[in-house]
Amino acid sequence: MSHPRPIDSAVMKAVEEQAVAPSPQMEWNVQAVRRNFPALHQRVNGVPLAYLDNAAMAKKPRVVIHAVSRYYQEDDANVCRGVQVLAERATAAYEGAREGARAKARHVLNARAVREIVFPRGTTEAINLVRTAWGRVGGQGTRSC
Repeated sequence: MSHPRPIDSAVMKAVEEQAVAPSPQMEWNVQAVRRNFPALHQRVNGVPLAYLDNAAMAKKPRVVIHAVSRYYQEDDANVCRGVQVLAERATAAYEGAREGARAKARHVLNARAVREIVFPRGTTEAINLVRTAWGRVGGQGTRSC
């Protein structure tokens, strides 16, 4: 199986060094974070755009925009479903990104193991996972409203 092309290391290094707090005790550099989000470089009604995430949409950092663009230009295929080269590359990139994100989240959240980090598809699934897990530990979480 072919390996995915790595994300531009200079971009990743800038994101990691400037935008991500190395430990939960350190503060975020807001201007560094803003620099990584092209949509936040504009002014609306004469002031810099301020955007808070919502359930329907989130602004994307430059590194994500580049990775998605590269995917559509070079490896556009179904992840985990194909046996041709493009699908294999897309699957490898997807799985590598997911595992890398889990490892970083483990560090930031101070989780004991990477397997404790899960990425649900949405809010409903996340709430149901917490409810079910709480029910297994505390005995109260599996009842429906």
